[in-house]
Amino acid sequence: FFFDYAMARWLVSVLLLCALWTGKGLLDSECAVGSSECRITRPHYVYEEQTVISADSELYFNNVLHCTQHLCTLTIKSSRVVVDSNAHITAGMVNIIANEVGIKGVINTDGRGHGSSQGPGPGDVPISLYDGAIGGGYYGPGRTRCHGSSFGSAVQFGKGEYGDEEENVENFDHHVGSGGGQGRTTDVLGGRGGGAIYINASTILVMDGRLTASGQPGMPGVDGSCDGGGGGSGGSIMLQAPMVNGSGVVYAMGGKGGATIDGRQADINLLQGCYDAQQYGSPGGNGEGGRIVLTTPTVHHGIQMSVKGGVQNEWACVDGADGQIFYSSTRYFNPPEYAKND
Repeated sequence: FFFDYAMARWLVSVLLLCALWTGKGLLDSECAVGSSECRITRPHYVYEEQTVISADSELYFNNVLHCTQHLCTLTIKSSRVVVDSNAHITAGMVNIIANEVGIKGVINTDGRGHGSSQGPGPGDVPISLYDGAIGGGYYGPGRTRCHGSSFGSAVQFGKGEYGDEEENVENFDHHVGSGGGQGRTTDVLGGRGGGAIYINASTILVMDGRLTASGQPGMPGVDGSCDGGGGGSGGSIMLQAPMVNGSGVVYAMGGKGGATIDGRQADINLLQGCYDAQQYGSPGGNGEGGRIVLTTPTVHHGIQMSVKGGVQNEWACVDGADGQIFYSSTRYFNPPEYAKND
């Protein structure tokens, strides 16, 4: 019996490509423009930067819907939208606009925001021989860094900032999170920022699932670039409805800074190469937490929300700055510009 491994690999590749293409075709056929209902019960893959899925009466999701590009946008519009318990929607930005919205599954935009050292609050490269890269901030430049001598003795802490104004629900800006700073070379990248989720239900939102827009951890140090990359900042999540209930989870947390090259406190015997290059192996700074905005006049929910900054225990680095959670009964936000047009 003769088995050709090269032929087997080729067949597997063809089958995978067929599966991906079939997924795209299913989305086109099951959710054609003008459909009354759309039920997504098989895996679907989206390749475009912006995709609108709409139906007149109901959109029902109960499987994987995955956008392959980091900063892609999925906009979902219908009278009723249901994200059932087996559904897992992944994209850079997800917008849901409907009369009724029920979520039992997962909408995940973790690490789908701006890349390393990019965005409105990017981290930066290490600023001294004793620092790791700087963590990402949501507004303004990130300033969280972990600072240590060759014995790992000290920590310096800062956070992203919002110009000269006090950030509040009136001047809030909905966007994806910023990337953490890279290390001393491009071999050590900062974590990507979290994505963005916008849900606008004109009657009721039942949130029993999981919404996440957290930043990625920074990469650990490597030989030749011994300091860790900065953690990405959290993104933003906006929920708007006259009534909100449920007991789900909503997170927009910062990513932790990358570890030193060996994952422990720098030691001259373990990291002689780093010292020869005058690099002292500090962890990356932690990313700032993101933002959550809940706008509703009637709240009867047990939703768990967190915008905690990244946590890096190595060298007892100080946590990234926490983000903010805003509540309002009157301040409704219009859909993002890219979600207004079909």
